[in-house]
Amino acid sequence: MGGKSYPKIGHDVWIGQDVVLSMGITIGHGAIVAANSLVTKDVPPFAIVGGNPSKIIRFRFPDEVIERLLASSWWDYDWRDFADIQMNNPEEFLSAFEERRLNIMPYRPSTLKLPEALK
Repeated sequence: MGGKSYPKIGHDVWIGQDVVLSMGITIGHGAIVAANSLVTKDVPPFAIVGGNPSKIIRFRFPDEVIERLLASSWWDYDWRDFADIQMNNPEEFLSAFEERRLNIMPYRPSTLKLPEALK
């Protein structure tokens, strides 16, 4: 495979049906890849891309919101700690989450060791 690594896919990424990802690329957090796309280059966080080859169609949010989403790393936390916060408005979600984050810890699931679990 030419020494390139497998594609790296960020958190909260949506990838449509029949998408082809080239080796060595990165799909940034929150990106959306349209169905039937051929992705040959890195996709920035929160970009919407599509086509053959794929191109950026637009970004999901303004730059300031993207910066706050990336800084929040909300995907590193147990969703149950903020499931009551409405997510349909990113700015309101971020304001509430940034305050909540002061009192919660990142989610660190325990490692499951299969031989021990099967005993």
